[in-house]
Amino acid sequence: MGASRITLAMAATLGAVALLLGLMGPRPTPDGVNLFFMRFFRNLGRAKARARRMDSPNALAVASASIEVMFGLDDPATAVDYDAEAEAAGMDSAYSFSEEELAEFGDGQAGRPLLLAIFGRIYDVSAGEAFYGYDKKYHAFAAKDATRAFCTGCLRPECLIASTKGLTEAEVKEGRRWLEFFQLHDKYAFAGKLEAEKPVDMDDLVARALEAERGGAPRLAPEDLQRAREEQQKAS
Repeated sequence: MGASRITLAMAATLGAVALLLGLMGPRPTPDGVNLFFMRFFRNLGRAKARARRMDSPNALAVASASIEVMFGLDDPATAVDYDAEAEAAGMDSAYSFSEEELAEFGDGQAGRPLLLAIFGRIYDVSAGEAFYGYDKKYHAFAAKDATRAFCTGCLRPECLIASTKGLTEAEVKEGRRWLEFFQLHDKYAFAGKLEAEKPVDMDDLVARALEAERGGAPRLAPEDLQRAREEQQKAS
């Protein structure tokens, strides 16, 4: 086993301990356990991607970077120049989708690709069909911008919106760690950006999301959430 693999294994172990300590409480909830595993494997993927990009024989440098990622000590906002990365990979960073196009063509069914958006950037995650495919655990992320859910870990339908209004800086950083994960993933590909839509009053949707994040709101069915969005768009 090479030095970088040993380093990653050590960082993963330490990261798991750190996340478990954060998870520990009087009675861990199923949502808390799910969030633990989501973030652990995300950070492990990010650590591997950074190690690949460093391509350094300096095991100490790789170890330092990996441990920062696994412990959440890194600043994801400065880790990647996203448009430069896309252009280097031969992707047009100006290519755009409307929300309607993303919803229609990004659901992974009938031969269509699996697309998801985060912070307005769209990624083809078709290679992750086992996670994001129809009837899979995280299919709710497909064909929409669910930035808020990536930030908070709330998977209720109310939380699957783009707005980060009312979130803490730490929560937004969590979302940006997911953004880095998708950008640097060796099997996912940047596909374009969401078009800037006509401003919509998101206050009601954000209020519902905040309640859901606190665990105090009844869960909306996806069709109810879509109806609320459509009503707000008509009113704007």
